Amino acid sequence: AAQAAVAAAERKAQEAQARVASLEGEVQSLRATAVAAADNAVTTGSVRPRGTEASAQPAAPVETAPPAAMPQVTAPVPMPRPESDVTGSIPPAPPAASEGAYRHRRDRWSFAVPPGFRLDSDNDLPGPVNSVLVHEQNRDAVVVVSANNGRGACTAQAWYWDNIVEGSRPRRGEVLSDAGLPAGDAAFRGFTVRGRGVLQGERFRTDLDYYDLVAQKRNEPGVVYLVQARFPRAMAAEMIRSVNAMWRDFEVTGPRAYPTRC
Repeated sequence: AAQAAVAAAERKAQEAQARVASLEGEVQSLRATAVAAADNAVTTGSVRPRGTEASAQPAAPVETAPPAAMPQVTAPVPMPRPESDVTGSIPPAPPAASEGAYRHRRDRWSFAVPPGFRLDSDNDLPGPVNSVLVHEQNRDAVVVVSANNGRGACTAQAWYWDNIVEGSRPRRGEVLSDAGLPAGDAAFRGFTVRGRGVLQGERFRTDLDYYDLVAQKRNEPGVVYLVQARFPRAMAAEMIRSVNAMWRDFEVTGPRAYPTRC
């Protein structure tokens, strides 16, 4: 009985060894298959394909550059838009009327008028509103102060185009007589005033498409452009702070228009 038990144990050990040998063969076969696939695979970057000598000799350690040295490709992150910026063609709700340096147009937009200038009239356009300043000593020096300095320079122009030029609102066109000029009289005597997209008839004048209001001296070649929507935000804020300084710096006289573009 003891010999039979020993013989049975030996048979079981032999069977176990056979199974182990079979499993080792399968593992070696799978390893060889994986190595062959890695050799044939297309690799990129710093990983090199395994060569024929690598199976026989251990691979030498390869020094790799630290991660900080590798160039990192990152998507550009857009700058957060200030809360005061508004995009699209719909202007925000007008601010409530309040006392201060300027009030909403229901109470008449009025800025701190610098020495040498006087407030002549308000633009009758809704939404982004202008105030017109005429120099007391030189009526050809006309400046538009924009109350829209909190928004992007092109937003107001897009709003004017969508709502005034292309919209259904009646177009004022050209004023042909002094009786039709803005109230405030003297400073605009002798001027024609064009507004709402600078329309002549039904055709939009492309040479003036950067300006919202144009005052032109009658019977004289000099043209004064009143620029509103195309002023950059910083320039509009500077005009509000010191229109007189802007008049000295940019010389708002004669036919030369501001080179401002969006």
